[in-house]
Amino acid sequence: PMRSPLTALVCLSFILGLLLSGLTGMPFGVPAWFGTTLINIGLTAIAVIFLPKFWRRGPTRLQWLALGLIALLASGYALWRFPQPSATDISHLLNLSDSNSQTIVAIGTLSAGGRQNSQGKQQFWLTVDQVQRPPQQGFEPNTGTVYLTLPMGKTPWQRCQKIRVSGQLYRPMAAKNPGSFNFADYLAKQGIFAGMSGKEAVLVENQFCGLTPIRERIVQTQIAWLPTDGKGQWPGLLLSSIVLGQKAVNLPAELRNLFNQVGLSHFLAASGYQVSLLVGTVLAFGQRFPKKLAIALGLGTLLFYLGLTGLEPSVIRASLMWVGVMLALVSDRKINTVGALLLVATVMLLVNPVWIWGLGFQLSFLATFGIVVMAKPL
Repeated sequence: PMRSPLTALVCLSFILGLLLSGLTGMPFGVPAWFGTTLINIGLTAIAVIFLPKFWRRGPTRLQWLALGLIALLASGYALWRFPQPSATDISHLLNLSDSNSQTIVAIGTLSAGGRQNSQGKQQFWLTVDQVQRPPQQGFEPNTGTVYLTLPMGKTPWQRCQKIRVSGQLYRPMAAKNPGSFNFADYLAKQGIFAGMSGKEAVLVENQFCGLTPIRERIVQTQIAWLPTDGKGQWPGLLLSSIVLGQKAVNLPAELRNLFNQVGLSHFLAASGYQVSLLVGTVLAFGQRFPKKLAIALGLGTLLFYLGLTGLEPSVIRASLMWVGVMLALVSDRKINTVGALLLVATVMLLVNPVWIWGLGFQLSFLATFGIVVMAKPL
């Protein structure tokens, strides 16, 4: 794919438009969307006027104009797709109180998370169904997702459990210093506009959770069969994180911090390395089978691994790249790696443009691009 320079420029224009939509802090009180539009128009004018003179075999002025329009539409598409709280979102309850917090009881499902923080609490995303605001007695239907922290119980809480939890609903804090981590903005990009500090929780029911039981069985097996040290389950949890990624495994905060301090946090993340090792091994063993059967086994392995790790951008990127490789094997054609990488990025951003601002998405593609481009010269 992507053997035409014009096709590549279309993808790059779309990505550039998404990046420009994230501009904030425009001077003189100019709205971000208006400033983004002006920058798009300015860059398009420069491209139409000057680039045909320096790149004579490149796109025509009319084509440069079309590319600028694609970038402008991409900026509007990103702003349109940016998550916004619905009319019944739980975050609106904070507007009914004079303070930035409110005591509530919520019934909902633990939809993601499970990691332990430095305070010894578990972190989850809670998809809310019903809310009670004391002193009111009854529950009211509600929607939205909150960032929930829960005290560790006798057994850890698991995703897909429906619970009843009481605690403080609060508004996430924005960054106080320029350039520091903006927790509120990070949650907003995930469609979360409120946090909840849970005090007590009761299990309502266990719900169907895809491949989560298989993932938990894998983790518990590795914990049981690997030797323990002074830290107890650390060896088994560490191996599980290397295989499935730290977002799929409840790693202790102390262990994560140790890897962060020595600059090896990427070692615990699911990435293209695990996907390549897994699918490459399956295809290698499948050489004795008919080609289509081997490809089917490879695709099945990809889907199974995606179900275990979750839809992480780095794993999705590697999986789509491997789908391109397998299609090339079936058709006996060579794959343009850089073009395929650019096409995969465009397809993923069409599905979820908010990924463009995620560090995991950016590093996954930039690191892969660097390897592809520099491997041969090195």
